[in-house]
Amino acid sequence: MTLGPRGAHTDETRTFNTLLDGCRRAYDLVPYQWTAAVDIKRTALYRYRAGLDEPSVPVLARLVRAAARTLAHLSIRASELCYLGEDQPLGRLAVRHRKFQPSIAYAYYDTRLDRYLLLFNIEPTYLARVSGVARQLLLKKRPGAPIMPSTLARLLIALRQMGYDVRASYLADVGDDELTLAA
Repeated sequence: MTLGPRGAHTDETRTFNTLLDGCRRAYDLVPYQWTAAVDIKRTALYRYRAGLDEPSVPVLARLVRAAARTLAHLSIRASELCYLGEDQPLGRLAVRHRKFQPSIAYAYYDTRLDRYLLLFNIEPTYLARVSGVARQLLLKKRPGAPIMPSTLARLLIALRQMGYDVRASYLADVGDDELTLAA
């Protein structure tokens, strides 16, 4: 244990076997500076680092942006901090029996997830069935409600197994947008 900026003991020397903590160690990110840049509590970051909780996708996006811009000045991807399923191999493009044609009653939301589903004519109930995510949960997340990285990973893995070359930033704002545009 070391002393922090206010003289209190900190857990900076403690390491965990998680992606987030491995990235923190690799880029020499100091936890109390990271929490100040992201504006979250140190206990929340500790729980994320230890693997006790997972950050929601908006918090993950803020962690990525803070690490990339203010702390490390490097291009850090969200998949380096949390498992998102982007490394899954692509499956064969599955040919479904019927093509999804949205009806007048279909509720369209101007979110990344809904735009992607409409672009490739993927029926939301079909995606829910293939990914193992509850249809009601997908219905709540389509309007833009915060999604957990594990749910996003399940959707990504299902889409990649269906043969679609998809990244996490195509379905949700994970903080990688400025990095891909700048590169």
